[in-house]
Amino acid sequence: MKPVRGRRPEPQPVVPLLIAGAWALLLLVAPAAHNAFWAVNGLRSVPLPVALALLVAAALAAIAAAKPPRAAWTASLAALALALLLGFPLRERLHLLGDTAGRRGSVAVFANREAQHSLGEWSRALHAQPLDLLTGLLAPGWITRATGHLNLGVSGVLAVLALVFFAGAWRLARRLSPAGESAWPLWIALFAWGGLEAYAGYTESAGVLLAAGVWWWCAMLEPVARRRDAFVLALAWLGVWLSHRIAFALLVPQLVRLLARPHAGDATAARREAVIWTLVVAAMALAAQWAGGGQLGRDVADVLQPPAADALASVPTDLLNLALFSAPLALLALLLDGIDGWRKLAASEAAPALLAGTLVLLPTAFPLPVSGNGLGVQRDWDLSILLGLTLTLAGAIAIAKLPAARRRTALLLAAPLLVLQTGAFVAVNADLPAASDRARALVQRPPTLGRQQASGVLMVLGDRALGQGHAVEAAQMLIASWQMVPSPARGLHAVRACYLAGDLTSARKLLADVRGRAALPPSEAADARSLEQLIEAGARDSAAAGR
Repeated sequence: MKPVRGRRPEPQPVVPLLIAGAWALLLLVAPAAHNAFWAVNGLRSVPLPVALALLVAAALAAIAAAKPPRAAWTASLAALALALLLGFPLRERLHLLGDTAGRRGSVAVFANREAQHSLGEWSRALHAQPLDLLTGLLAPGWITRATGHLNLGVSGVLAVLALVFFAGAWRLARRLSPAGESAWPLWIALFAWGGLEAYAGYTESAGVLLAAGVWWWCAMLEPVARRRDAFVLALAWLGVWLSHRIAFALLVPQLVRLLARPHAGDATAARREAVIWTLVVAAMALAAQWAGGGQLGRDVADVLQPPAADALASVPTDLLNLALFSAPLALLALLLDGIDGWRKLAASEAAPALLAGTLVLLPTAFPLPVSGNGLGVQRDWDLSILLGLTLTLAGAIAIAKLPAARRRTALLLAAPLLVLQTGAFVAVNADLPAASDRARALVQRPPTLGRQQASGVLMVLGDRALGQGHAVEAAQMLIASWQMVPSPARGLHAVRACYLAGDLTSARKLLADVRGRAALPPSEAADARSLEQLIEAGARDSAAAGR
C-alpha cells in the first residue's frame, strides 16, 4: 500500500521519553532543604516510606492515564479520597507558608469567643472577602467550637473546597478531552500542580479562590449563546470577587473573552448582554468594596511597589522554582511536544483570554512577593494561585489539541511526573522535621533572603520553638527577627520570649529598646505595660527567693 501524500508519520516518542526521564531524574536527585530547588526537592526531603508511597501514587496516575476507569463514580471517589487525604494526614505542620499561623490563631480566638469583633471588624483585620471570611474563619470556627478540635474545623472546610475544585477541574477536563477519551489524565494534569497545597490544611484564601477560579474558567470556555449563559459568566466572576479582590484584575480577560473573536456557539446578542452584566456586577462589587474600606486601594499600592533591593538575590532561582511549582504542565507541554500544541493553542478561541489573564496576573509572581510586606516567593506562592491555574489550563489545552497518539504519550508521561512532584511538595510540608529543615535553610543558606523575608521566617521558627517549650531558643530567634525588622509587635514578641525564658535582664533591656525606637501605638503600649509588670513581678520574686 502506498503512503498517503501530505501526511507525515507520527514521530517516535524518543525525545519525550528522554525529557520525561530528565525531569524524573531531577526529582530524584535535587538536594533536600536547598533554596535553589524548593519546588522539586520534596522527594529527597521526606522519609523513605513517604517517598515510596509517592512513587506508588505516581504509578497509579500512570495507570489511570493509560487505562482510565470507565465507571462514572470512580472520579468522585478519587476526589473524595484525595480531599480527605490532603485535609487530614497531609495537612501542613509548621505553617511556614503564607500567613496561615496568624489565620489559625484568629480561628481559635473566634472559636473560643476570646474577642467580640463584628463581622466587619474580622473582615478588615483579615483582609477577607465574604466567602473567604465564611470558609476561612466562621465555618472552621463554628466546627472548632462544637468539636474542640481546630484541625477538624480547618481541614473539614478545606476538604469541601477541594471537592468543589476537583469538580470544576473534571468539568474542564471533560470539555477539553476529545470524545472524553483523555478526561482522566487531563483531570490529573489540571489539579496536580502546586496549587493543591491550598487544601492541605492551608488556612488562607487560596483554597476558596482556587475553587472559585476554576469554575470561572469553566464559564469562560463555555459558549455564550443565551441570556442565561451571559448571567452565569457574570455570576462566576462574582464568585471570584466574593473570594478575593484579585477578581478586579480578571475583568480584563473576561472582557477580552466577550469582545475578541467569538467562540463556537456564541451569539452576538448574548455576548452583548454578557458585557452589560459583567459591567453592572463589577460596578456593584466596586461600590461594595469602597463602602467596606480602602483595602482595594492598598492592594493596588502593594502591586505598584518596587521590589526591595535586599530581596533580589533569591529572585532568579525563586522565579524558576515558581514556574516549576505553579505551571509544570505548561512547561511539560512545551518540552514534550515542542511548539505544535502551542501553535494550535495560539490559534484557538481561548487564546486571547488566556493571554490577557496571564499578563494581568504576572505581577503576583514578581514583584509582589518581594516588595513591601512580601514574605518571599517560596512562602508567598499563593499570590500566584490564579496565574498558576491560568498557565496550567493553557498547557492542558495545548496538549488536548495534539494528534491522538502524541496526546496520549504526553499525558501518559506528564501525569505521573506531576503527581510525584506535587505530592512530594505537599508531603514535605506535612512532615515537621522536613519543613523545619527548609525553614532553617531559608535563613542560613544562600541565596540570601531580604531582611523582611528572613525576619518573617525567624518569627515562624521562634513561635514554633516557643510553643514546644524551648523558650531560650525561641528568644534568640525572635530577637534576631526584631533586629532585622524593628517593628513594635516583633520587639514585644521577643520581650515576651525572654520573660518566658527567665532572662529578665534581657527582657527589661529589650523592652526599653523597643520603647526607645518610637512612640508605640495604643495596643502595643498596653502590651508593653503588661510585660513590664510581669518582668518587675518576676524580678521581685527572684529577689525574695534569693533572700
